[in-house]
Amino acid sequence: MHSHMRRNVLIILGAVALVWGALALVLDSPSLNLASSGSSARSGVSPACLPGTLEHTAALGGTGVDVSPAPETGTANPRTQISFLGVPASEIRVLSVVGERSGSHAGHLRGYSQGDGASFQPDAPFDAGESVTVRAALGAGAGKPVSFRFRVDTPYSTARTATFPNAQPPPPDYQSFYTLPGVQAPVMTVTVPDRDPAAGDVLTTNGPGPGQYGPLIYTPQGRLVWFDKLSRGETAENLSVQTYAGQRDLTWWKGRVLSLGFGQGEDLVMSSRYQTVARIHGGNGGYCQTATGKRVAGPGLKIVRLS
Repeated sequence: MHSHMRRNVLIILGAVALVWGALALVLDSPSLNLASSGSSARSGVSPACLPGTLEHTAALGGTGVDVSPAPETGTANPRTQISFLGVPASEIRVLSVVGERSGSHAGHLRGYSQGDGASFQPDAPFDAGESVTVRAALGAGAGKPVSFRFRVDTPYSTARTATFPNAQPPPPDYQSFYTLPGVQAPVMTVTVPDRDPAAGDVLTTNGPGPGQYGPLIYTPQGRLVWFDKLSRGETAENLSVQTYAGQRDLTWWKGRVLSLGFGQGEDLVMSSRYQTVARIHGGNGGYCQTATGKRVAGPGLKIVRLS
């Protein structure tokens, strides 16, 4: 009987120890000294390198206007714009943009084509790591005074990121032309003709991988129509035909592919004479990013021929 009681006592003590240990893990206090306040986890204060909260809103209270960068965020690009959505450009007045180190910033306020907002484009970038204060009066009449802050981050440089190996392809895989010295355009072999007589030219790109990179256009029979050889390290993606300023133009992405699925660059718009008419960059100082691996080659791609 005594041994049975001792076993029960040991079991109870073991269970208490397990509960004690679990509470210590949950509360981050091995001694369960709940009155202590030495760590930031217990006091609810985040480390200096982290934001105090991840809950941010782009809305400016009482205005119906959203702004970017969002107030109290800390990851703005040094070349960011300051955008207002929900108020016409004509109702954004006495705008002041001041960096804690870079000082007051001059720039241009450019309205959106749909008339529901505008972006302030500073003439000079902000300093990395500084806090920026924005003040303005929004709305009709005298407007409602608003003020918000955001912090500028330090961008990670990709200048030394290695590019993809650009090996020389086998001679049967490319074609050369006397009229295009130095160009070695990839050969496209059509094994099965397209049965659709209305099928247009084939638009595709080459890279990353062996050979010269760039956008290409072939006839349905595989004859090269156009190839824009890019500089080493630059890649083309997503060549297509779209409407721009009322005209049917070529559009494609040009930049550096840093890893499969991620790149930094810009979108180009080219006329039917292959002249660049517009360059589209990412908003707020960012890059246009593209996903690789979506190139289409071979017959059957139905694209209207450029006139």
